[in-house]
Amino acid sequence: KPKYGDPHVKANALLQSHFARHTVVGNLAADQREILLSAHRLLLAMVDVISSSGWLTLALNAMELSQMVTQGMWDRDSVLLQLPHFTRDLARRCQENEAKPIESIFDLAEMSIDEMRDLLQLSNSELQDVVQFFKRFPNVDMTYEVPGA
Repeated sequence: KPKYGDPHVKANALLQSHFARHTVVGNLAADQREILLSAHRLLLAMVDVISSSGWLTLALNAMELSQMVTQGMWDRDSVLLQLPHFTRDLARRCQENEAKPIESIFDLAEMSIDEMRDLLQLSNSELQDVVQFFKRFPNVDMTYEVPGA
């Protein structure tokens, strides 16, 4: 039976609250920041060690956990939660949009400002934050060719 004062139990709870985007205050917030910094460094080291051992599935799991720590969200959450001022309700509204369901950040970025304003119902300042996010969000296209195929 876990003891709730144990450091590993506290670290687990603070990681879970980070992924769920629950706010912690006071000493817990400082502890959470320290845990997130340590978790990030540990996960990078884990990916290096696991990859060099050839364990692909474990390496992918460690990379996914690292992404969760960086983004502050569960892997099953909508990618739209990465956007500033987005809540779960707003992400759901985008996904249920009758004109065109918004499943990705790129789906939303392709909309006009007026369409975004109508759908998101954010203030002008908040909408500007979203547009600035789009300008910084990477869009990488990759092509490949298999020689002899």
